[in-house]
Amino acid sequence: MSVDVVGKPPHLPSISPYGAIASFDGCVLGDDCADAISVHAGGRSPFTWTASGLPQGMAIRFGSGVTSFYITPGDAEIYGRPSQLGDFNVTVTVTDATGATATNTFPLHVSEVFQHYNDHIPQGTLGVPYSFKVRAIGGSGSYSFTNLDQLLPTGLAFDFSNFLLSGTP
Repeated sequence: MSVDVVGKPPHLPSISPYGAIASFDGCVLGDDCADAISVHAGGRSPFTWTASGLPQGMAIRFGSGVTSFYITPGDAEIYGRPSQLGDFNVTVTVTDATGATATNTFPLHVSEVFQHYNDHIPQGTLGVPYSFKVRAIGGSGSYSFTNLDQLLPTGLAFDFSNFLLSGTP
């Protein structure tokens, strides 16, 4: 009599962006942009990563000493300065040490405007011409601002079509 022992089949790796369920954070045209991608639920390191559908000016990188400091070893990073506006479907593929692969497609939006929680409107000086382009990112459709006139110092105005705060306070 013979006995065949069959182990559990290996779990294929699955991938997702850091802190997100199904999409990358948005990027801003011409500004540094980076999003991390990790392997979940299986796979054996080392991992090899590829990406397609990225906007011009962006690429994927992985490996020790190559990615940003906060990237976990084995994970990858989409990075660069996008030079195209629009919505992109980025297809990312990871291959593990055994040759198992996982592929997923994530949306990436590149905007010409951005407002980040660390950004702030710089202070102006009384009697000195002032100009600052407000940036906002995320969402869909068009952006709008309301009730700004009540909040602006005398002499400043907001150009809604160009997101430009300017004038002489």
